Formats: sequence, structure tokens, C-alpha cells
Amino acid sequence: MRGSQGHAGTVPMSMRHDPMAAAVEAIVLLESLCKHPQDFLSFDGQCKSYSLESLSTSLVCTVGEISTWPSASNVIPGQATFTVDFRAIDDMGREAVVYELSN
Repeated sequence: MRGSQGHAGTVPMSMRHDPMAAAVEAIVLLESLCKHPQDFLSFDGQCKSYSLESLSTSLVCTVGEISTWPSASNVIPGQATFTVDFRAIDDMGREAVVYELSN
């Protein structure tokens, strides 16, 4: 995620474009998607109904690493990156999640 780097003490909240805040919002969305994929995904005729049921019980996602640049306590970072690991028993379901996030 990219934002606008700045000094934490001089940039008003209304003018900030903090990529760490955006990353946190994305991570919370990912958690919701993995807990309730049926609320986010729509399957076409190519997918069987069992795929969604299987996905609802087997999909897991983990954010294992978050980093910012620059990384200092008094700096609004200009960039935030994080890793995401998706796993599911059903490859088609996992691919549907990745496809949905790519759009």
C-alpha cells in the first residue's frame, strides 16, 4: 500500500494518507472474507454448491508479516507491505478468493 510520508507531529489527521491505516483495513476485510466467504463470493454455473460449503469450512488466511517504510515512531510511512497466505482444501475455491481480491 502506498501513501504520503510525513512527520507525525505536523501533518493534520485530515490531510494524512497513511498506508498503514489502509493496510489494517485490508487485513480486517481479509479476515471477514475468510470467515464468511459466502458473503463476498458469487459462484457461476461452473462451480458446484459444495465448493462454497467446502470453502466456508476450510478457507484460512494469515497475515504473517507487516512492514512500513520508513519505519519510525514519529513518521507517517510512505509505504506499508504485508504478506497473505490463503489455504483451502478446494483449489477452485481458493482461486475464486484470489480472483475476487484481484478485481
